[in-house]
Amino acid sequence: MEHQVRRQRVTRPQHCSLQVVNQIAPADQRAGVSSVYFIVCFIGNSLPVIAVAALTRAFDSLVADSAFAVTLAVLALAALAMSMRMPAVRIP
Repeated sequence: MEHQVRRQRVTRPQHCSLQVVNQIAPADQRAGVSSVYFIVCFIGNSLPVIAVAALTRAFDSLVADSAFAVTLAVLALAALAMSMRMPAVRIP
């Protein structure tokens, strides 16, 4: 028997969330909302790097890396706890 593999187009996560942002945003404010979305994404990517660099300069890399790992673990557990309490949402 021959099995057919169904290929699906894989999109990057930021495209999926940007799609949701565009669906939720009012049509006349879509450009502004998208701009704020990208600014928040860039800040979210750069702040951890800046924080680890500052901690490395103040202490050493072991302290900085440990603080970063603990912070990520706490944030991941908080996100997990919040996602378990929220009802599932379907976006059409």
